[in-house]
Formats: sequence, structure tokens, C-alpha cells
Amino acid sequence: MELRFHGVRGSVPTPGVEFLKYGGNTSCIELKTDAFQLIFDAGSGFRSLEIDKELPTFFLFSHFHHDHIQGLPFNSNLFDDEVQVHMSSALVKSDQLKLILTSSFSPPFFPMGLLDNINTLNLMNFETLKSAAIDYFDIESFVLNHPGGAVGYKITVGNKKVCIALDHEFGHNQELDSLFQIAAKNADAVVWDGMFTELELPEKKGWGHSSVEQGIRFAEDTGIKSLFITHHAPLRTDLDLDLISKEIHTSGIKLARESENNFI
Repeated sequence: MELRFHGVRGSVPTPGVEFLKYGGNTSCIELKTDAFQLIFDAGSGFRSLEIDKELPTFFLFSHFHHDHIQGLPFNSNLFDDEVQVHMSSALVKSDQLKLILTSSFSPPFFPMGLLDNINTLNLMNFETLKSAAIDYFDIESFVLNHPGGAVGYKITVGNKKVCIALDHEFGHNQELDSLFQIAAKNADAVVWDGMFTELELPEKKGWGHSSVEQGIRFAEDTGIKSLFITHHAPLRTDLDLDLISKEIHTSGIKLARESENNFI
């Protein structure tokens, strides 16, 4: 099973030479096997993702802030009638999902009505997607602590377990933190929102994101094999991230980088 990050930034894309090593696109994550393709969020990194026409493709939104949907219209694969993407979110029902995408990608916010011009998206309720995917993977959702709401996902493929948690503010809602910990217990891989550092957290309370240091403690407490820290702050340069990476001494924990293949 391959875990690949096509976007690792939070809030806004960051083009420039200072961001080439880790990448400057906003959130988009791909989980792929020989049997299926599963995509999480459509930040600007979604543009470069290749949808595999030979595999059943599933897509899940964690929530609908701009940095998690802004890349949706710019993946040329969606205009190929041979492609079909089963799309959902545990945060909303399919009719609400359609309304959100229609309003976000129609005039005056977008030049055309996106859903009126593509036939590749099969919008469905989360429970329907779970049933459609049962031959490939098992998936459950859990609620995250983020302004406006967000959900994380636990994916089980055979004896492998992966948790995707974008975006979450750890440490301010014990009930939600416990649900996350239960889902992630002994996982083979967890994707962690580490937008801030511990020193930055006091000034960022209520922003809906966690710290790198919290992620390290979380991994140690839950027996995670691999933890990938992503949603990097937009002004955090490659040099800044390298310095943070050098301070991580717990094995199995790394800062996510775009286009890097991670085998689970």
C-alpha cells in the first residue's frame, strides 16, 4: 500500500524556491494499492494527481475550507469521460455535498458551473461509499476539533490500518481526542496536522490545528508505527522544516513531503 502526499501546506499554496523540498501545494493525499485508489481532499495538490482509470477510485473530503477544495476543477482527468470518481464526505450528506461544490465552483466565485460540465463525479452518502468500497477496504470516520467541523478517517486494508486526520486541534476537546486516539491505536500510519510548533500554540488557540510536538507525543502514546506530519504552515520554509526535522528523535516520525512514495 502506497501513501503519497500531493499537497502538504495549510491555508494557502506557497510557490517559490524556499518551498521546493517539501512542497508548496495545499492538502491532497493519495492511498493506493493494486486494487483501488483512495484520495483525500482536493487542495491545489490535486491538480497533479493522476486518476487511475484501471482502478475503482474513491474520494473523501475532510471538510470544505478553501485549502482543501481549491484544486478540484484543475485536475484534467475529471474532464475525461472514461474516469469515474466515487465522491463523499462523512461531514455532510450527498445533497449537501452537491450544494457546497456547486456554490463554490459556479459564478460569481468560478467562471463556470463545474458540476454542469463534468460527468465523472458520483456524489454519494458516506454510508453508500462504505458499502461500495467493502471489497477493497473498510473505512470509518471520527469527528475532529476544527472550526466549522471536520472529520478524520480510519482505513483498514487486510491487516494494515491508516488514519488520516486533517484538520484537528488536539488538546482542547478530550472526547474528540479520545476518539482519535482509539482510531489510531497501533496504526501502521497516521497523518497528523502539525501546522504549528509548541511555542506558537498559545497564540493560535481556536485556529483548529495541532503542533509537531503534540504529534510526537501522540505517536508514542498510541503505538503508531509511522506518523506523517503535514499541513505545514505556509510561511515555513524548507530550511525551517529541516530544523524541525532534526529535532525529531522518535523513530517512525517524519515531515511529509510532496511526491514522496511512502510504502505502508
